[in-house]
Amino acid sequence: MRNLINIKFFQIVLIAIDVGLVHLGYILAFWFRYLGEFPEANFPSYVKLIPWISLLAVILFLVYGLYNMDYRRWIDIFVSIIWVSGFILAGNTALSFMLRQFAFPRTVLALGFLFHLILLSLWRYGVWNYSKKAHGRKHTVVIGNLKEAQFIAEKIEKASPELYYIFGMVVPNNSNIDKKENYKFPVLGKIENFAQIIEDYAPRMVFLCPDLSKDDKIVILNTCVKHHCEINLIPDFYEVLVAQARVHQVVDFPVLYMNNFMLSFTDRIIKRLVDFSIALAGLLMTLPIMLIIALCIKVDSKGPVLFKQERVGKEGRIFYLYKFRTMVHDAEKLSGPVLSSEDDRRVTRVGRVLRHTRLDELPQFFNVIKGEMSIIGPRPERPFFVEQFNESIEGYDFRHQLTGGITGLAQVSGKYSTTAEDKLRFDLLYTKNYSPLKDLQILFHTLKVLLIKDKAS
Repeated sequence: MRNLINIKFFQIVLIAIDVGLVHLGYILAFWFRYLGEFPEANFPSYVKLIPWISLLAVILFLVYGLYNMDYRRWIDIFVSIIWVSGFILAGNTALSFMLRQFAFPRTVLALGFLFHLILLSLWRYGVWNYSKKAHGRKHTVVIGNLKEAQFIAEKIEKASPELYYIFGMVVPNNSNIDKKENYKFPVLGKIENFAQIIEDYAPRMVFLCPDLSKDDKIVILNTCVKHHCEINLIPDFYEVLVAQARVHQVVDFPVLYMNNFMLSFTDRIIKRLVDFSIALAGLLMTLPIMLIIALCIKVDSKGPVLFKQERVGKEGRIFYLYKFRTMVHDAEKLSGPVLSSEDDRRVTRVGRVLRHTRLDELPQFFNVIKGEMSIIGPRPERPFFVEQFNESIEGYDFRHQLTGGITGLAQVSGKYSTTAEDKLRFDLLYTKNYSPLKDLQILFHTLKVLLIKDKAS
């Protein structure tokens, strides 16, 4: 309880200083623009907007998760600050028009963006660095079957070496451990000895792989709770199904009520109206950009500008997805269907830029207008791979109960190298937790991941 109070207090302090720095940025912008003066003809317009500017700043920091006390990479925080500063600029420009504060100088708004970016980045880097040093790298154990545990441990160490120190693995009781094998992460023991392992090594955190049995998970969870060890459970299909289950009472016993992955009729109507509006506005705004992209593709390589490909949509229906062509023409003529990799040699020079900036996805606004896709949803996959995933991944077909999207939770939360199993977990959790506000948050985070190279495609 005391720790929770400390976290809340720290968040309040963060909010106060963030808002203070936003206003300091505008004060410095006025000072810089008017050489140390605050003209009576202009400065009062800013003063009248102070409550709205403060509210907008707090909302944007919340949307980008900058008051979430979980460990994050600095690049994630920095890119979030870039977009927060940009939206403060755009939002306050709009506010000055709507509230008829026309005397608020545009040059001050633009200079404010630069000062916000500098001040907020320096402040938040200091907070991030202090938090990292104060808490240190979390001594972490990964628990699961040997192959899966090694895979998870390597991913965690590679992605966040400054946050987690993976010092070993714990494996199920029936595992065969080759003592001659030089494992990258040492095997500390088996689950039956987990209580003693905690006593000996005192890990602060454990990661539970999804391939563990129910009995093993119960032993681990009980032991972790007893020893105040933080738990990260990578969910299997069953655990995704029970996520967000509501507690009810039937007669004199409690039950967990679980809905399916379908949206309600009202949610479907709202989502469709929002999708159509955003797609239509997006087409109109990006039409000049798309014309320039088409010209660049034509100059760079032979072949059509647009690339269409069969994808599996809602309820398994096949449709053609449109993209700007990023590969050489007939790239799969000899190889057949192949999943694209991060350093795919078939990608053209222009194609690399389009993929990195996600501009190759712009023609999918047409798919959204036609009702074949949504703005936010599980990323639709090709029939060839859907057949494979349906056979090898439990519950894969459930993602087709929702209309596929241009972007989704898997794209903003995962990376390019994220496995199909992990992307499925994100997709199913999205459908279980759907709300219009969640869609809006994913849309904002999609802008963020455009500037982070290793995010999911």
